[in-house]
Amino acid sequence: MIIYKIMKNARYFFISIVLPLFLVVLWIGCAYAAGNLAVEKDRMDLSGDLSISGQYGGRIFIVPDTAGAVTINWNNGNTQHITLTGNVTFTFSNGRSGTKHTLIIAQDGSGSHTVTWPSGAGGVNWSGGSEVAPTTTADAWDYFGFVYNSVNNTYDAVGIKQNFS
Repeated sequence: MIIYKIMKNARYFFISIVLPLFLVVLWIGCAYAAGNLAVEKDRMDLSGDLSISGQYGGRIFIVPDTAGAVTINWNNGNTQHITLTGNVTFTFSNGRSGTKHTLIIAQDGSGSHTVTWPSGAGGVNWSGGSEVAPTTTADAWDYFGFVYNSVNNTYDAVGIKQNFS
């Protein structure tokens, strides 16, 4: 009988005090996290400060060597490398607001290949309006940096370094 009363009181204590307290703490923790972190299928949004110690980065996506019409799908990675085997007309897709993108453009052993950049909505916005052509020297490569501006629906060219070999 005495064990029954202890168990009954313990169950009452747990149900009336411990469980509600646990749920309140859990609710506060979830509310706090929900205000700072949102996770979806293929992205995570974080508000507030983020501190990373050491290096961070991602892989360089290799676009198949190509000529003709080429779509650079930024979902494949923020840094992409393409070796031109002929003249190319680019289209950019899947930029996200404020993201930084780097496109490394290399010439094959023949060189002299040209690029037509995307223009208009979803195209490249060049500082001062002057388009920059990639180096055409055989086996040379260039870095083109862009920031996707969702307000204007453009990829703003923010950094260009050319003629690496």
